[in-house]
Amino acid sequence: MLNFIRFAIELITSSFKALSNRTLGRQVFMVQVFFSGFEALSLVCLVSALLGGLVMYIGYDFFVSIGQPHWIYTILNTVLLRDLAPFLICFILLARSGSAISTELGNMKVNKEVAALNVMGIGTMSYLVLPRVWGMVTSIFILGCFFSTVGILSANLIALLFLNVSHIEFWNAILGAISVLDIVFMAIKLCVSGFLIATLSCYFGLKVESAVTQVPQYMIKTVGFSVLSVSLINGLGIVVYLLFFGRVV
Repeated sequence: MLNFIRFAIELITSSFKALSNRTLGRQVFMVQVFFSGFEALSLVCLVSALLGGLVMYIGYDFFVSIGQPHWIYTILNTVLLRDLAPFLICFILLARSGSAISTELGNMKVNKEVAALNVMGIGTMSYLVLPRVWGMVTSIFILGCFFSTVGILSANLIALLFLNVSHIEFWNAILGAISVLDIVFMAIKLCVSGFLIATLSCYFGLKVESAVTQVPQYMIKTVGFSVLSVSLINGLGIVVYLLFFGRVV
């Protein structure tokens, strides 16, 4: 734990310094954004569209039956924006990108590629870690924006086609249910969780020594600690929101 904390502190301090090789670092950053963000976009949008449509279709008639139709928009805000969205996106990125980063860096250590970079004067932190971490943070934030947008549009489509809810009525209600605070909480949870996933992936990937059998072992540790971190961050975010702002949903 102490070693990881030192690693994370070094990463943060290094982020405020100029990269030793800006061109190489930028290339790795763009590759990470493409892999983590663009290639995961279709899956994230599909999950969001299904989730938004199902919540609207199933929940609207129920809340109308109990005389509280506006509650469905608060539920949509909770599911597609503030609470469930960061949780789902983090697990998608962990399964796709977190494990891939850990495995990639582990194989680089086994194949002596990391040692070769150090011999050439290319720092491990500046070239391998920083671009991947901030590429992951950038990707997870962008995916969060797409997740919420696609989910709300899907709910709007279901409302128009099957629930006889007008376009104006839907958007007035959903915009009334969403506050700036909800967006801020979502962004904070996404960025912090993305930072932890990427940092843990790099840390455990670089822990591999010379045996190729260590690569899957450290990848499993990456997944385990990342799941725990994401759960704690999202759970803490919900508790803080409820304690200080007093809204149940």
